[in-house]
Amino acid sequence: TVVADLPEIRSERVTLRPLCIEDEQDLKDAGNGSARFGASAYDPLSVFGWLDWQAAGATPTQCGDPLSCVESLPDVPLSAIISSSSGPPGTKVVLIDPKIRKAIGMLQFLDSTPRDLSARIENLWLSPAYHGRKVAAEAIYQALTFLFEHKYRRVTAETSTRNVAARRLLERSGFTLEATLRKHRVRFGRNQDTALYTMLNSEWQECAARLRKNLGYKPVSAGVRLFEIQSAEDAIQPQSIEG
Repeated sequence: TVVADLPEIRSERVTLRPLCIEDEQDLKDAGNGSARFGASAYDPLSVFGWLDWQAAGATPTQCGDPLSCVESLPDVPLSAIISSSSGPPGTKVVLIDPKIRKAIGMLQFLDSTPRDLSARIENLWLSPAYHGRKVAAEAIYQALTFLFEHKYRRVTAETSTRNVAARRLLERSGFTLEATLRKHRVRFGRNQDTALYTMLNSEWQECAARLRKNLGYKPVSAGVRLFEIQSAEDAIQPQSIEG
């Protein structure tokens, strides 16, 4: 799997590494809707309602009847989403605040087909306290860097056409809207159209430069990696981030 080869990737905003059982309590605290990290309490559905719960490991029963009315929404199956043992094995990545060393969110690498050198980034979520701080953009940048350094040719991402925040994040990261999958899913009693975004390896250099600028990285020579890999013998110290 993709995650099996993932080292610990560090930046000043966020650390990425494979999810393990020790992360589950931190993720439960980050995702249960309670006031956390200096932010107010929130409705977990405002974060998790956009995710593909079954891809994250929830059972059909936990996901509820997709045809049921909005007034009878199921509870978020948080325990399954954050579990290191549920879902396709070796797909989940935990996002960690490097300053407090606490898990604050996740993402998944799905549909990895090494034969075709393609993969999908899915189910990115963050505790609302970290929204608007470019943490999600940093996580996307680090995930894309990892995939394209491992010779992947095509990376996709999907979201509801109604998820404006996710679409804006993907477009600012350089993804191209490739297709709109009409009536692709039924969620909470409603038809959902899905926006399919893609990025190719031939586009990555230009997109990476734009992302680095948006994230405030200082200019570096071409080919220099902007993060530290803890397990690599030739690890390069991270460049400082402005702002």
